Amino acid sequence: MIKENLKNLKDLITTGPSGSGLFAPDQENLLEPITNLKVEDDFERCIQCGYCRQVCRVYNSTFNEMDCASGRNRIMKSLSSRNIDFDKEKIIDSIYRCMLCGNCHEVCPVGIDT
Repeated sequence: MIKENLKNLKDLITTGPSGSGLFAPDQENLLEPITNLKVEDDFERCIQCGYCRQVCRVYNSTFNEMDCASGRNRIMKSLSSRNIDFDKEKIIDSIYRCMLCGNCHEVCPVGIDT
């Protein structure tokens, strides 16, 4: 059962829910310009309240700002506007550390689907 769920999760990550290839297996695609994606609006809506940090299991074990939704939103917003130099490996690691538990979405006061 666990093995089957892991395969399903891997399929979701590599093909995306619509088969769009948004989460392509080669990690470079994760860092392509994101200006055409509607999630960019979510980055703009994030008010950096920190509620997601309080409920994030990963952040509460690492205390690394990049490991919570608001930290990733800030990074992705900067990437989309090309305002920062970045360490690709750190960003990729942070994205893959997310447990997809949904706690951040539940507490987000502006309803971002993190």
